[in-house]
Formats: sequence, structure tokens, C-alpha cells
Amino acid sequence: MSLATWFIATRPWSLVMTVVSTCLAGLLAYSYGVFSPFLFLLVLVGLITA
Repeated sequence: MSLATWFIATRPWSLVMTVVSTCLAGLLAYSYGVFSPFLFLLVLVGLITA
């Protein structure tokens, strides 16, 4: 597979929206005192690869 194929597969146009919304949810969880770094990273990786 070429680099261009991998680049298209990452859906770069939606990557920013995914990361920003996940970070906002993480900040909200942190403000409520229930933030878990492990779950945050797990969700972030899961959403990026979905």
C-alpha cells in the first residue's frame, strides 16, 4: 500500500473533529474529578481507528 492510501484511510478531514471532541470530553471529565488517563487514551485511539 502506498503512503497516499494510508493517508486517505486516516480520514484527515475528520481527524481534527475527533481529537477536539474527545479532548473536550476529557476536560469535562477532569472538571468533574472523574478523569482517567487510561480510558481517555483508550477512547481516543478507538475513535481515531474506528
